[in-house]
Amino acid sequence: MTSTETGRPENVRLVPGAMQHWSDLDRQVVGASTAVRALVREVVSGAGRVAIVGAAPLDLITGLADETPSLTVITRSIPDAVTVGELLQDVTGVQVVCGSAAQVEDTFDAVVVLADLAAVQSLEAEPVTWRAAYDDVRTLVADGGRLLLGIENELGLQRMTALRSRYTTDTDADWSVTATFDASRPRSLEAVRELCAADDAARVEAAFPDWQQPTVLASVDPAPAGALRQVLEAVVLASPSYRQLGADPTRVTRAAVLAGRLLDFASGWYVVTGLPRAGTATVTESGGQGAVVSYTQDGPGAVRRVGQDGTERVVDVPQDARLVSEDLLDAAAGGDLTALRVAVRDFADGVRSRADGGVLPAEVADVRPDNVLRTADDLVVIAPAHTSAPVEDALITGLADLVATLRARGARHPWPAAIDDATMLGNLVAMAGIDPQAATGRTVPTTGQDTPLPAYDIPGLLAVVERLTHANTALASKAAWFEQRLSVREREMRARAEQHRRQLADASRGQEILRSRAEDIRRSLTYRAGNVILGPVRNLRSRTRDKL
Repeated sequence: MTSTETGRPENVRLVPGAMQHWSDLDRQVVGASTAVRALVREVVSGAGRVAIVGAAPLDLITGLADETPSLTVITRSIPDAVTVGELLQDVTGVQVVCGSAAQVEDTFDAVVVLADLAAVQSLEAEPVTWRAAYDDVRTLVADGGRLLLGIENELGLQRMTALRSRYTTDTDADWSVTATFDASRPRSLEAVRELCAADDAARVEAAFPDWQQPTVLASVDPAPAGALRQVLEAVVLASPSYRQLGADPTRVTRAAVLAGRLLDFASGWYVVTGLPRAGTATVTESGGQGAVVSYTQDGPGAVRRVGQDGTERVVDVPQDARLVSEDLLDAAAGGDLTALRVAVRDFADGVRSRADGGVLPAEVADVRPDNVLRTADDLVVIAPAHTSAPVEDALITGLADLVATLRARGARHPWPAAIDDATMLGNLVAMAGIDPQAATGRTVPTTGQDTPLPAYDIPGLLAVVERLTHANTALASKAAWFEQRLSVREREMRARAEQHRRQLADASRGQEILRSRAEDIRRSLTYRAGNVILGPVRNLRSRTRDKL
């Protein structure tokens, strides 16, 4: 039901600080990944009064509205408040408050702030520091209540590897009330720990690798160590967030992994208060089709993997294990076909060694390079496949995924820029010792998303320039080859024409000499005397022949 006086649903209430011409829902909203959603549901589980402060995915809001007795959505945007109010106007126990969170006097059993406090503060309200905004949100939490607070890391991987710079673009998505020299904002893991020092039960989850849609969460205290840290590093490096043009072009993520500083450069942190702190380190990953997968340490050198359906699997992770896709991407970027051929063949031989009668069991059938760790003499498959698979089919599927990664990242490879996916896959399959005809008709997976590269964005423009430069270099090389071949053919034709001209000149000179000699003979005294003597004889012979 909609109020006729205000033009907004009756479940929407305005308070000071409401922004008329602004919408946070028009942008990619933080918290869309399944790993973050699982954390939200853990925080709100069993809570009677729940508040969502700031921007959040609409489907998450509607899901919580159906699951909680009382839900309050606090947003600074009037258009967003109307959208949410209309969406939930038939759901009981739902209220939408539009304006500054500091103007809300109610308290709640669970408060969720996903998109950082930068998406909570209003331009229509008096500007406050980050710490003051944090204190305003804390007052919304009832005694014994829970708080889930997202904090974006300004020194995170998503800032270092971003195609777009919020300081060179001029869009609403890049604007922030708190984009100042506010020293109260936590900008390091130590500062986040200090923020939580007053609450002994507070726990911190580090988010990777992107802030808008983090696909991996890792506990900070205790932090992953040993085999669990290796799995964390592997799933971060293999994240789908890096399957886009220009993603992490300088491989900062791998540098953070090798330096052991991955937690320091997380894209952000989620602070959880009011819940018991986990006693063991945990890594949570967004799986396929809305699934959530968690990893915990299972003794020295082993990790326990638990799927959303409760299935458990222990994965042995040697200390020297590293991601196969990193080795293959390095070999491809080096431009050395021999090195790439050796790397692909070693990978294929390792996969074949795990087969039984030419078939890979489901436990090791998913051999996408992003899902396989390698050691000096073995391969470790992290996530199992749904079913067993013939070894050649599994290898072709894995190499097709490598082609998709190369394409999505715009990564270097040793083939011409104009090569198509099928030809590239055929080359890799041949390197693996498989008949390329077996890969005919196999499709290369795509992300299905186009990465926008606005002309006014300098990093994005540089990424396009580099791709075009690479393509132009390949075309220039091909043009130079054709020009060289044409030059060689032109020289050959000129040499042959010159040879024919000399032969013709020699023949003309010989003919001229013969003609000159014949003329000399006709002018000689002997020739003329012979003509005088033989002339009457020839005439007599002619007359005699005529009479007969």
